[in-house]
Amino acid sequence: MAKPPLFIGLGAAIFLIQALLVGINVASMLAASLIVLLLMLLMIGIKHANALQPEKVLLSLEQNILPLVRRQIGNSASFSQQALHQMTAKIEQLKEAATQEDTGSQVTSKHQELLNDLLVLLQFGDRLKQQQNGTIESVEVIETALKEAHKLGWSEQEVFESLNQIEQKTRIENDKSPQDEGKVTYF
Repeated sequence: MAKPPLFIGLGAAIFLIQALLVGINVASMLAASLIVLLLMLLMIGIKHANALQPEKVLLSLEQNILPLVRRQIGNSASFSQQALHQMTAKIEQLKEAATQEDTGSQVTSKHQELLNDLLVLLQFGDRLKQQQNGTIESVEVIETALKEAHKLGWSEQEVFESLNQIEQKTRIENDKSPQDEGKVTYF
């Protein structure tokens, strides 16, 4: 909705133009007031007509917003499954290394290597948690936009930009494995 100063300025401009053209009298003041009132109602009506189009909101959600969030959730689930499978394999290797009859230093180096790999996978799990938090944040952005759609109107572009910013800060490349994300970082 337009702000009152805009209507005051519009009214003043219309009154001034009418005063210059036909002079100052009650009829010109009433005519200026009527013109401002009609323009105000027209602007409010246009704003509400645009804001209350549920079809526009639903179509936007269906075609653009929800597929983006679905993709984020799918990527996160896929990476989580991959990391869990790799952690299970590393634990099995650690178990096998413990039962093998190698020399002490070979077992220790294998254990250390496997433990480092497990730490990398655990840190990747933390990265996945960040990505899932980004997905939760995306859903919150959508919820807020839907709640405010009746008041402020639906702006797909603003929602889409917010979701893209969240995706960029929590993104993991599709073809990356946990080991590609980096080595162990000790805190």
